[in-house]
Parts: sequence; structure tokens; C-alpha cells
Amino acid sequence: MSQDAASHVADVNWPRPAAPGPELRALKRFHRDVTWTGRVRAAEPVPEMTAIGQGRFHSSADGLWIIGEFSQDQYSDGQKVTSWSAHYIAGWDVARRCYVAFAADSNGRSVPFTGTVDGDRFVITSDGANIGGAPVRLRMIWDASMPEVMTWRNEMSIADGSWSLIEEYQMRPL
Repeated sequence: MSQDAASHVADVNWPRPAAPGPELRALKRFHRDVTWTGRVRAAEPVPEMTAIGQGRFHSSADGLWIIGEFSQDQYSDGQKVTSWSAHYIAGWDVARRCYVAFAADSNGRSVPFTGTVDGDRFVITSDGANIGGAPVRLRMIWDASMPEVMTWRNEMSIADGSWSLIEEYQMRPL
């Protein structure tokens, strides 16, 4: 390399990888390996179901992102009727200065989210989805106010209507 080229390389303010900050530390308390039981609310034509599931998390190689794997079996009248799984990634978007998440599941859906951490609660709201032809927003709420059990809620708004509860689980650390 010529001296001019070496000087040019040294003079450039090259982009540097971000480092995990306080935002990621705040997020990690909501993403620990857990199991859960609870119920999936009835939504015509599907009846109410009970569910048993688990979530496992790890950090990306650079430590900036939390990566999760979810799996859940669902039962109606004590009989297993379906299984569900999802891949999940969450973190702090440095450019947008907000929490973001993305989920892709075994129902063939992929959903981007934005969110906030407020004390003992982490709340993410979807940027929009379409379920059964209707415009839908999802809101997921983690409440970690009790260390021994964390509550997780999944709520839905159809066509910007009011929020209704779909699922609620008591998550216990593995």
C-alpha cells in the first residue's frame, strides 16, 4: 500500500460496531429461559385452549441482540390439538433510539415490533399484520415485578379497535 493510501485509510472516521449498553441490560431481565402454562382465549371459530410452552434465549455473537426460540403445545378438552413455534430477536435500535423485535412463527407469519421498557414492564406493539384478511396489531407485555414468576400477555386490536386479551401466561424460570 502506498503512503498516500495508508494516510487516507488512517484519516477516515470508519464506522465502528456498536457495543451493548444500558438499554440491552434493561431488556435482558425480560428474556430469560422460561416455561409457562396458561390459556389461549376463544376466538370464533376456535374454542378456548390451554397451553404449555417454553422460551429459551441467548445473545448474538456481538452481544447486541437477544435471540429467542419459543415452542408451545395447545390442548382442547385435555387433547393436544396443535403445536406452535417461533423465532424471535429483540434489541435496541441505535439509529431509531427505540426497542425493536421481530418474530417469525410456524403459522407462516412474520411480525416487526417496536417497544419500550418502563420499570418492571417491557411492552412491544406490532407495526401491523394481517390475520384472516383483517388488519391486526399485536401488543405483548412482559411484567417482571415478581422475580419468581413473570407474567406475559398477548393482546390484539383489529382494525384499530380496542385491545382484547388473546393469551396470558405465568412464566417460570427454568
